[in-house]
Amino acid sequence: MTLDEFQQVLTTFADRPADIDLDRDKLLVAIRDEMVEADLSVHAGDLFVAEQGIKMRAPRWIAERVARMPLLADRILSQIPPDPFFIDPAGKLTDRLDRSPHDDQELDVVDVTTRLLGLLDEQPAGTATGLYLTSDAGEGKTTLIRHLSHIQAKKYKEKKSDWLLVPISLGGRTLLRFDDVITGTLTNTLRFPFLYYEAFVTLVKLGFVVPALDGFEEMFVESPAGDARSALGSLMNMLDSSGRALIAARRAYFEYKNLHASAPLYESFGDRSVEFVRLALQRWDQQRFILYAKKRGIKDSAALFDDVAERLGPSHPVLTRAVLVDRLIEAASNGDVHNNFIDAVDAHTEDYFRSFVRAIITRESYKWVDKASDPPHPLLSVDQHHELLAQIALEMWRNETALLNAEVIDLVAEIYAESKHMEPATIMQTIERVKQHALIATTSGKFRFDHDQFYDFFLGVGIASQVVAADKAGISSSLRVARLPDLAVSTAVRCVLQDGNLMSAIASLNTACSDHSYAPFVRENSGSMAVQLLHMDPRNDLADMVSVCRMTFLVDSLGPRELRNVEFHECYFHRTDLANSLLHNCLFERCNFEQIDVSIRPDVKNTKMYNCSCHSVIMSDERTVFKPEVIAALLASVGFEINEPGLPAVASESAAAEMVKEERIAITERMCRTFQRSTRVNEDTLLQRLGGQASLFFDDVLPSLRQRGVVIEVPYQGKGRQRRYRLGVPLREVVESIDRSDGKFTRFLEHFSD
Repeated sequence: MTLDEFQQVLTTFADRPADIDLDRDKLLVAIRDEMVEADLSVHAGDLFVAEQGIKMRAPRWIAERVARMPLLADRILSQIPPDPFFIDPAGKLTDRLDRSPHDDQELDVVDVTTRLLGLLDEQPAGTATGLYLTSDAGEGKTTLIRHLSHIQAKKYKEKKSDWLLVPISLGGRTLLRFDDVITGTLTNTLRFPFLYYEAFVTLVKLGFVVPALDGFEEMFVESPAGDARSALGSLMNMLDSSGRALIAARRAYFEYKNLHASAPLYESFGDRSVEFVRLALQRWDQQRFILYAKKRGIKDSAALFDDVAERLGPSHPVLTRAVLVDRLIEAASNGDVHNNFIDAVDAHTEDYFRSFVRAIITRESYKWVDKASDPPHPLLSVDQHHELLAQIALEMWRNETALLNAEVIDLVAEIYAESKHMEPATIMQTIERVKQHALIATTSGKFRFDHDQFYDFFLGVGIASQVVAADKAGISSSLRVARLPDLAVSTAVRCVLQDGNLMSAIASLNTACSDHSYAPFVRENSGSMAVQLLHMDPRNDLADMVSVCRMTFLVDSLGPRELRNVEFHECYFHRTDLANSLLHNCLFERCNFEQIDVSIRPDVKNTKMYNCSCHSVIMSDERTVFKPEVIAALLASVGFEINEPGLPAVASESAAAEMVKEERIAITERMCRTFQRSTRVNEDTLLQRLGGQASLFFDDVLPSLRQRGVVIEVPYQGKGRQRRYRLGVPLREVVESIDRSDGKFTRFLEHFSD
């Protein structure tokens, strides 16, 4: 670290830049109203700082003296205690691009804790690393992050490591400011109010801190709102080609096939060097279930597994998903497993989570006894428990928080109890007991659901009640907040079908989209609910048509689905795979499709497309076509009736394939996908990824791309000698030029000047 770099770093910690007095061999700086005076010296090119007889390298002095990282380690150890019941999961690793060049090249990981810490120990020079930790909800991401942070803090205190892992909960929010979230975590959660946001970023870039962003749901990387793009882009811009970040989410952004969706995110990185790694957690197996049960004090854990597996099956989520296993063990500890608890869980339908939650609430309702009644009876019915928790979830959702103060919880419970015309004594008991509910937990004096899945579930219950009641104001206020979690959508759909009417529900959603045509989340959430409602269509009279208007449908909304007698008007569809889809007697009018995948032929009968636009289609050989007449021909060949005047009628895919792009365009597109995992790519990596097409790429395609500035060479960092490349133009421009090329490589090159 040079003297100028040292001064620049100190500026982020100082109260004011003017408070730094830096001479060649003396330092005087005010940090948090404390005057710090030290001597500076240079030995063998390294800058050293000496204070009160203790001399150390400048970066280490900043970390320990200025940033007070030993104290931060103590706070992590005290605020994030070790989990005595922790079970190390297994996983699948997609390693760094140079070690794992193929996207489907996954390595089995038995000891995730050790492997993750090893990956985070690596600090490639001049590159920022985003390490994705992915899994479905309730499979242990948050628990693992807390476990890793505690272990790493102990290693730091024992001087076995020089960096800390800091958990930062984002809660899946789409709109966020990293400065607010990070400083809030440091101050409120870790009780460490000693770092400004800029100082925290500096520690990350220096490699002393690794932020673990929990709940970073970049699932909406395909959203027109662009929220996740800006969030992940902000993160990588913050790192500025240095440091590491652990990103816990349900899916890594580079898993998306659609380059149009990835382009804005890629461009948000600018000229920074960024690389992504992914470790996907696997569900628990029998061995991990038994080990966890033993830790929780279950004497015959193997017998418990066998008993539940006999009723539900050995791979049922109750036995393999950590959050559900925890609840099962809790029930077993209280002797409830053999008391109709498991019998209440549906083994064969997708609605197992709903029945599982109902079993938990049924147990809870027996504990809520109305002390004022004679004889005593349950304070609330099971359905009333659902309704009360749904109101709490809606309050959290509308306020965009997962935590509520005790006063707010009390108010929600009071309003609900009064709406049910309860007696004053019953109202007071309800207010008192709700904060002690089995599905409610406390964090820093505030109240939250015990797990995100319970929050999502009851949010769905609450939204369903609004849809069933045709509560126009309630529907609008709930759907416009953010994108609904998947579990909330599926729960809402099942509750609507159970308690309401499909036709009136679709009508309510159509009204919401009409009233809020420029509110993207209203249209997206309405589309997510509508397509599931139509897929589970309970109508007996199939002659009735259902009209869906002005909704937005997310990725793969149409597949695999069974839709009959549905009209879609002025709707927008993101990339959708029609594999195993059934579309009978449907109409798409003035709809916009981003991409349709017909690589596996769908079941399409008497289904029309009138005045629609489709950006691209994926064929059976996985090639992507963009030319309008070819798209129309391909859609016609799988059964759609296309009403597009002036387009040729080509009735077979083989005939349409003759108009498909040449191989050099396909190779260019494959090269672009490589940059989704790393903004800098080595020559050897491209050679391995392209396989048999590598010679054509290096001999013909790459020289042309370099000549037009589409690809440029950058300095290689590493052992040996080879070339290293990055895109020289925005990825969006490359993708759009491929679209306009009509499948001709020479026409693609014409879009770029010499």
